[in-house]
Amino acid sequence: MKRGISLLVLGLALASCGKGEDKQAPKGQVVATVDGKEITASELRMELQSAPSDPNLAAAAQSAALQGLVARKLLVAEAKRRELDKSPLAAMFRARAEEQAMVQLLQMNIASGVPKVSDDEVKDFVSSHPATFSQRRLISVDQLLVPKIDMKVVKQMEPLKTMPEIEALLNNNKVQFVRSAAVLDTLNLNPDVATKVASMGVDEILALPNGSGVQVARITSTRIEPLAGEESQRIARLLLMQQRGATQVRQAMEEIVKAGQSKVHINADYQAKKAPQAQPQPAAPGKTN
Repeated sequence: MKRGISLLVLGLALASCGKGEDKQAPKGQVVATVDGKEITASELRMELQSAPSDPNLAAAAQSAALQGLVARKLLVAEAKRRELDKSPLAAMFRARAEEQAMVQLLQMNIASGVPKVSDDEVKDFVSSHPATFSQRRLISVDQLLVPKIDMKVVKQMEPLKTMPEIEALLNNNKVQFVRSAAVLDTLNLNPDVATKVASMGVDEILALPNGSGVQVARITSTRIEPLAGEESQRIARLLLMQQRGATQVRQAMEEIVKAGQSKVHINADYQAKKAPQAQPQPAAPGKTN
Protein backbone atom coordinates (compact mmCIF):
# COMPACT_ATOMS: atom_id res chain seq x y z
CA MET A 1 0.00 0.00 0.00
CA LYS A 2 2.84 2.38 0.84
CA ARG A 3 4.37 1.85 -2.61
CA GLY A 4 1.09 2.74 -4.33
CA ILE A 5 0.77 5.93 -2.26
CA SER A 6 4.39 6.91 -2.99
CA LEU A 7 3.91 6.45 -6.72
CA LEU A 8 0.69 8.44 -6.61
CA VAL A 9 2.39 11.29 -4.75
CA LEU A 10 5.25 11.22 -7.26
CA GLY A 11 2.77 11.34 -10.14
CA LEU A 12 0.97 14.31 -8.58
CA ALA A 13 4.27 16.08 -7.98
CA LEU A 14 5.29 15.62 -11.61
CA ALA A 15 1.88 16.67 -12.87
CA SER A 16 2.24 19.93 -10.97
CA CYS A 17 5.60 20.69 -12.62
CA GLY A 18 5.48 23.53 -15.09
CA LYS A 19 2.47 25.28 -13.53
CA GLY A 20 3.04 28.99 -13.19
CA GLU A 21 6.00 30.92 -14.54
CA ASP A 22 9.37 29.19 -14.15
CA LYS A 23 12.24 31.63 -14.66
CA GLN A 24 14.70 28.73 -14.96
CA ALA A 25 12.64 26.89 -17.59
CA PRO A 26 14.90 25.72 -20.44
CA LYS A 27 14.30 26.65 -24.07
CA GLY A 28 15.05 25.34 -27.55
CA GLN A 29 16.18 21.72 -27.81
CA VAL A 30 16.37 21.32 -24.02
CA VAL A 31 12.91 20.20 -22.89
CA ALA A 32 13.66 20.02 -19.15
CA THR A 33 16.42 20.02 -16.58
CA VAL A 34 16.66 17.77 -13.52
CA ASP A 35 19.00 19.12 -10.85
CA GLY A 36 20.80 21.10 -13.55
CA LYS A 37 21.17 18.17 -15.95
CA GLU A 38 19.53 18.58 -19.34
CA ILE A 39 16.90 16.40 -21.01
CA THR A 40 17.00 17.03 -24.75
CA ALA A 41 14.29 16.77 -27.37
CA SER A 42 16.18 13.81 -28.86
CA GLU A 43 15.99 11.95 -25.54
CA LEU A 44 12.27 12.65 -25.35
CA ARG A 45 11.71 11.40 -28.91
CA MET A 46 13.55 8.17 -28.06
CA GLU A 47 11.45 7.77 -24.92
CA LEU A 48 8.23 8.39 -26.84
CA GLN A 49 9.27 6.17 -29.81
CA SER A 50 6.04 6.74 -31.75
CA ALA A 51 3.27 9.27 -31.26
CA PRO A 52 -0.45 8.93 -32.11
CA SER A 53 -1.60 10.78 -35.24
CA ASP A 54 -4.29 12.65 -33.29
CA PRO A 55 -2.73 15.96 -32.06
CA ASN A 56 -4.47 15.82 -28.65
CA LEU A 57 -3.42 12.21 -28.05
CA ALA A 58 0.10 12.99 -29.26
CA ALA A 59 0.39 15.89 -26.79
CA ALA A 60 -0.84 13.69 -23.94
CA ALA A 61 1.60 10.91 -24.90
CA GLN A 62 4.50 13.39 -25.05
CA SER A 63 3.59 14.78 -21.63
CA ALA A 64 3.40 11.27 -20.13
CA ALA A 65 6.73 10.31 -21.71
CA LEU A 66 8.40 13.44 -20.30
CA GLN A 67 7.00 12.79 -16.82
CA GLY A 68 8.30 9.22 -16.99
CA LEU A 69 11.72 10.43 -18.11
CA VAL A 70 11.89 13.00 -15.31
CA ALA A 71 10.82 10.39 -12.75
CA ARG A 72 13.52 8.00 -13.91
CA LYS A 73 16.20 10.70 -13.68
CA LEU A 74 15.14 11.52 -10.10
CA LEU A 75 15.10 7.85 -9.09
CA VAL A 76 18.52 7.25 -10.67
CA ALA A 77 19.90 10.24 -8.77
CA GLU A 78 18.60 8.79 -5.51
CA ALA A 79 20.11 5.39 -6.30
CA LYS A 80 23.47 7.06 -6.89
CA ARG A 81 23.12 9.08 -3.67
CA ARG A 82 22.84 5.70 -1.90
CA GLU A 83 25.94 4.56 -3.86
CA LEU A 84 24.03 1.64 -5.35
CA ASP A 85 25.85 2.25 -8.65
CA LYS A 86 29.11 1.10 -7.02
CA SER A 87 27.90 -2.40 -6.18
CA PRO A 88 28.97 -5.55 -8.11
CA LEU A 89 25.31 -6.12 -8.98
CA ALA A 90 25.14 -2.68 -10.61
CA ALA A 91 28.10 -3.59 -12.82
CA MET A 92 26.32 -6.74 -14.00
CA PHE A 93 23.08 -4.85 -14.65
CA ARG A 94 25.00 -2.19 -16.57
CA ALA A 95 26.79 -4.78 -18.72
CA ARG A 96 23.54 -6.59 -19.51
CA ALA A 97 21.77 -3.35 -20.42
CA GLU A 98 24.65 -2.40 -22.73
CA GLU A 99 24.57 -5.81 -24.42
CA GLN A 100 20.79 -5.61 -24.91
CA ALA A 101 21.17 -2.12 -26.37
CA MET A 102 23.84 -3.32 -28.82
CA VAL A 103 21.63 -6.23 -29.94
CA GLN A 104 18.76 -3.80 -30.51
CA LEU A 105 21.05 -1.54 -32.56
CA LEU A 106 22.14 -4.58 -34.59
CA GLN A 107 18.49 -5.47 -35.25
CA MET A 108 17.78 -1.91 -36.38
CA ASN A 109 20.85 -1.96 -38.62
CA ILE A 110 19.80 -5.22 -40.29
CA ALA A 111 16.20 -4.01 -40.66
CA SER A 112 17.38 -0.80 -42.35
CA GLY A 113 18.58 -2.92 -45.29
CA VAL A 114 15.22 -4.57 -45.94
CA PRO A 115 14.20 -4.07 -49.61
CA LYS A 116 11.21 -1.81 -50.22
CA VAL A 117 7.84 -3.40 -50.92
CA SER A 118 6.69 -2.85 -54.50
CA ASP A 119 3.25 -1.56 -55.50
CA ASP A 120 2.46 -4.91 -57.16
CA GLU A 121 3.27 -6.77 -53.92
CA VAL A 122 0.95 -4.45 -52.02
CA LYS A 123 -1.92 -5.02 -54.48
CA ASP A 124 -1.43 -8.79 -54.40
CA PHE A 125 -1.38 -8.78 -50.60
CA VAL A 126 -4.62 -6.76 -50.37
CA SER A 127 -6.43 -8.95 -52.91
CA SER A 128 -5.24 -12.22 -51.33
CA HIS A 129 -6.32 -11.23 -47.79
CA PRO A 130 -9.93 -10.07 -48.04
CA ALA A 131 -10.58 -10.84 -44.36
CA THR A 132 -8.10 -8.09 -43.47
CA PHE A 133 -9.19 -5.53 -46.08
CA SER A 134 -12.27 -5.72 -48.36
CA GLN A 135 -14.09 -8.14 -46.01
CA ARG A 136 -12.61 -6.83 -42.76
CA ARG A 137 -14.77 -7.85 -39.81
CA LEU A 138 -15.53 -6.43 -36.38
CA ILE A 139 -16.39 -9.43 -34.24
CA SER A 140 -18.13 -9.03 -30.89
CA VAL A 141 -17.18 -11.73 -28.39
CA ASP A 142 -17.67 -12.91 -24.84
CA GLN A 143 -14.22 -13.91 -23.71
CA LEU A 144 -12.13 -15.48 -21.00
CA LEU A 145 -8.70 -13.90 -20.60
CA VAL A 146 -6.28 -16.45 -19.17
CA PRO A 147 -2.98 -14.77 -18.18
CA LYS A 148 -1.05 -18.01 -17.74
CA ILE A 149 -1.85 -21.58 -18.77
CA ASP A 150 -0.15 -24.94 -19.24
CA MET A 151 -0.19 -26.18 -22.84
CA LYS A 152 -1.58 -29.51 -21.60
CA VAL A 153 -4.75 -27.69 -20.52
CA VAL A 154 -4.93 -25.90 -23.89
CA LYS A 155 -4.76 -29.32 -25.57
CA GLN A 156 -7.65 -30.57 -23.40
CA MET A 157 -9.62 -27.51 -24.47
CA GLU A 158 -9.55 -28.35 -28.20
CA PRO A 159 -12.53 -30.77 -28.36
CA LEU A 160 -14.79 -28.59 -26.17
CA LYS A 161 -17.63 -26.72 -27.90
CA THR A 162 -19.11 -24.40 -25.26
CA MET A 163 -17.86 -21.76 -22.85
CA PRO A 164 -19.32 -23.51 -19.76
CA GLU A 165 -17.30 -26.62 -20.67
CA ILE A 166 -14.14 -24.53 -21.00
CA GLU A 167 -14.82 -22.70 -17.74
CA ALA A 168 -15.27 -26.03 -15.97
CA LEU A 169 -11.97 -27.28 -17.39
CA LEU A 170 -10.15 -24.15 -16.23
CA ASN A 171 -11.71 -24.32 -12.76
CA ASN A 172 -10.87 -28.02 -12.40
CA ASN A 173 -7.24 -27.24 -13.22
CA LYS A 174 -7.24 -24.18 -10.91
CA VAL A 175 -6.44 -21.87 -13.83
CA GLN A 176 -7.27 -18.21 -13.14
CA PHE A 177 -9.17 -16.21 -15.75
CA VAL A 178 -11.12 -12.99 -16.20
CA ARG A 179 -14.44 -12.86 -18.05
CA SER A 180 -15.15 -9.83 -20.26
CA ALA A 181 -16.67 -8.65 -23.53
CA ALA A 182 -14.65 -7.29 -26.45
CA VAL A 183 -14.61 -6.53 -30.16
CA LEU A 184 -11.99 -8.25 -32.32
CA ASP A 185 -10.86 -6.44 -35.45
CA THR A 186 -9.55 -8.81 -38.14
CA LEU A 187 -7.29 -5.96 -39.26
CA ASN A 188 -5.31 -6.42 -36.03
CA LEU A 189 -4.93 -10.19 -36.41
CA ASN A 190 -2.27 -12.07 -38.31
CA PRO A 191 -3.69 -12.15 -41.88
CA ASP A 192 -3.77 -15.96 -41.96
CA VAL A 193 -5.50 -16.06 -38.57
CA ALA A 194 -7.92 -13.35 -39.74
CA THR A 195 -8.94 -15.56 -42.69
CA LYS A 196 -9.79 -18.45 -40.36
CA VAL A 197 -11.62 -16.26 -37.83
CA ALA A 198 -13.66 -14.57 -40.59
CA SER A 199 -15.02 -17.96 -41.63
CA MET A 200 -16.45 -18.65 -38.17
CA GLY A 201 -20.05 -18.05 -37.20
CA VAL A 202 -22.00 -16.94 -34.15
CA ASP A 203 -21.52 -19.11 -31.01
CA GLU A 204 -18.35 -20.68 -32.37
CA ILE A 205 -15.34 -20.69 -30.03
CA LEU A 206 -11.89 -19.44 -30.92
CA ALA A 207 -8.66 -19.36 -28.92
CA LEU A 208 -5.86 -16.90 -29.58
CA PRO A 209 -2.39 -16.70 -27.98
CA ASN A 210 -2.13 -13.97 -25.37
CA GLY A 211 1.43 -13.68 -24.06
CA SER A 212 2.01 -16.66 -21.79
CA GLY A 213 -1.73 -17.27 -21.67
CA VAL A 214 -4.66 -17.55 -24.01
CA GLN A 215 -7.75 -15.58 -25.06
CA VAL A 216 -10.79 -17.81 -25.39
CA ALA A 217 -13.73 -16.12 -27.09
CA ARG A 218 -17.29 -17.00 -28.13
CA ILE A 219 -18.55 -15.04 -31.14
CA THR A 220 -21.78 -13.20 -30.37
CA SER A 221 -22.09 -11.11 -33.53
CA THR A 222 -20.08 -9.95 -36.52
CA ARG A 223 -20.28 -7.15 -39.07
CA ILE A 224 -18.24 -6.21 -42.13
CA GLU A 225 -16.34 -2.91 -42.10
CA PRO A 226 -14.39 -2.81 -45.39
CA LEU A 227 -10.99 -1.18 -45.61
CA ALA A 228 -10.19 0.02 -49.11
CA GLY A 229 -8.42 2.69 -51.13
CA GLU A 230 -5.24 4.42 -50.01
CA GLU A 231 -5.69 3.37 -46.39
CA SER A 232 -5.70 -0.34 -47.30
CA GLN A 233 -2.59 0.20 -49.46
CA ARG A 234 -0.79 2.01 -46.65
CA ILE A 235 -1.56 -0.65 -44.04
CA ALA A 236 -0.72 -3.49 -46.44
CA ARG A 237 2.67 -1.93 -47.18
CA LEU A 238 3.33 -1.53 -43.45
CA LEU A 239 2.38 -5.15 -42.71
CA LEU A 240 4.56 -6.46 -45.53
CA MET A 241 7.53 -4.38 -44.39
CA GLN A 242 7.09 -5.63 -40.82
CA GLN A 243 6.92 -9.24 -41.99
CA ARG A 244 9.90 -8.85 -44.32
CA GLY A 245 11.93 -7.03 -41.69
CA ALA A 246 11.19 -9.58 -38.95
CA THR A 247 12.13 -12.46 -41.25
CA GLN A 248 15.35 -10.83 -42.42
CA VAL A 249 16.42 -9.86 -38.89
CA ARG A 250 15.71 -13.34 -37.53
CA GLN A 251 17.58 -15.10 -40.33
CA ALA A 252 20.57 -12.75 -40.16
CA MET A 253 20.89 -13.10 -36.39
CA GLU A 254 20.59 -16.89 -36.55
CA GLU A 255 23.41 -16.93 -39.12
CA ILE A 256 25.59 -14.70 -36.91
CA VAL A 257 25.07 -16.95 -33.90
CA LYS A 258 25.70 -20.10 -35.93
CA ALA A 259 28.90 -18.68 -37.46
CA GLY A 260 30.21 -17.75 -34.01
CA GLN A 261 29.74 -21.17 -32.42
CA SER A 262 33.36 -22.17 -33.20
CA LYS A 263 34.50 -19.47 -30.75
CA VAL A 264 32.29 -20.76 -27.93
CA HIS A 265 33.62 -23.06 -25.18
CA ILE A 266 31.31 -24.15 -22.37
CA ASN A 267 32.22 -25.57 -18.97
CA ALA A 268 31.45 -29.30 -18.96
CA ASP A 269 29.29 -28.86 -15.84
CA TYR A 270 27.00 -26.55 -17.83
CA GLN A 271 26.78 -28.57 -21.03
CA ALA A 272 23.31 -29.65 -22.09
CA LYS A 273 22.81 -33.15 -20.74
CA LYS A 274 21.56 -35.89 -23.03
CA ALA A 275 18.50 -37.79 -21.83
CA PRO A 276 19.53 -41.16 -20.36
CA GLN A 277 18.82 -44.12 -22.61
CA ALA A 278 16.10 -46.48 -21.46
CA GLN A 279 17.49 -49.69 -19.98
CA PRO A 280 16.15 -52.98 -21.41
CA GLN A 281 13.55 -54.50 -19.13
CA PRO A 282 13.93 -58.14 -18.03
CA ALA A 283 11.43 -60.54 -19.55
CA ALA A 284 8.43 -61.43 -17.42
CA PRO A 285 8.58 -64.87 -15.76
CA GLY A 286 7.52 -67.66 -18.11
CA LYS A 287 8.10 -65.50 -21.25
CA THR A 288 11.00 -65.39 -23.66
CA ASN A 289 12.01 -62.66 -26.11
